[in-house]
Amino acid sequence: MKLKKHKNEEPRIFVRVAFREDRDGDITAVFIDDKPCFPYLGCYAHIGQHNVCSVEWIRKTKPAKNYNNLLNELDGIGYDVEVIKRINYNNLIDK
Repeated sequence: MKLKKHKNEEPRIFVRVAFREDRDGDITAVFIDDKPCFPYLGCYAHIGQHNVCSVEWIRKTKPAKNYNNLLNELDGIGYDVEVIKRINYNNLIDK
């Protein structure tokens, strides 16, 4: 995560996010560069907010299509989000 400051704005945290949908239809934002303790990655959801999720859990989900509400929520709390449509699992492993 990197801090980015736009002209006349508060600094924002730049993150690359993959939005995932689980079997129950819940949408989670996965911060693909936030690896506090691999194989766990940082994530964010409406309920529970900041948390971690495992790569195993991510593999059981599918790419979310209706993630605008969660994207707006992240924007509202100071994130500058680059949406990643597809996760390359090989790139998740620290080399």
